[in-house]
Amino acid sequence: MLTYEQDPAILASLAIKLLRPIQFTQALTLASEESLIQALQSPAPSANILAITVIEKAARSPGDTAILSIMKGLVENFLQTWLGTPDVGVAEKATKVLGDLLEVDCDRRSSAGIDTKMSGLQLASRMPPGQGLLWRRIFQDREIYQLFFSLCSSTTTGKGEGQLDERQKSLAQARLLRVLPRLATLDFQAITRSQFPDVEKSYEVGQPGLLYFATVDMVNKEEDM
Repeated sequence: MLTYEQDPAILASLAIKLLRPIQFTQALTLASEESLIQALQSPAPSANILAITVIEKAARSPGDTAILSIMKGLVENFLQTWLGTPDVGVAEKATKVLGDLLEVDCDRRSSAGIDTKMSGLQLASRMPPGQGLLWRRIFQDREIYQLFFSLCSSTTTGKGEGQLDERQKSLAQARLLRVLPRLATLDFQAITRSQFPDVEKSYEVGQPGLLYFATVDMVNKEEDM
């Protein structure tokens, strides 16, 4: 499928059905990290969905999310696809998968004693805590943490290689805002503090933390219609 020059939708759909009963570690023996990254980078939404479906399998157990956290390139490209894809279906699936992965991996779980419902969202209070390794990969790895700012900040609209145009920037901002309530329920400290305050400073953010950036400084309120 890596060399298939036509729309891979039918092949991807068949592959997803065949992969359904397979565990994450088994899937990695069939699809390497490199091939999953190539599928995430593909312009074909069906290839993106196939890669995200494999990544989704890591949400079945804390051990699997720990394995995923080791694969920095895969995590980085997953986040880039989530924020940068123009395809709504790919973005919707990626948003859900990211939330599921971080819920399983969470070692803090702010709402451990209750079931939290927000806009149809329910977090399972009886889920055992995870190892927090994927949280650390995302929030304590400078390059990956900076992705949120680089792709979502209004100060980078259309500037430089790999940056998003005005329309796509707005979509990326909306996707980040959508996932933050779920992350806040799991680990409020992770999104309100920063390991790299200089990252926020370089994007003209007034205070540390992803939450402050997204709710106060991410959108240019004077120019963005």
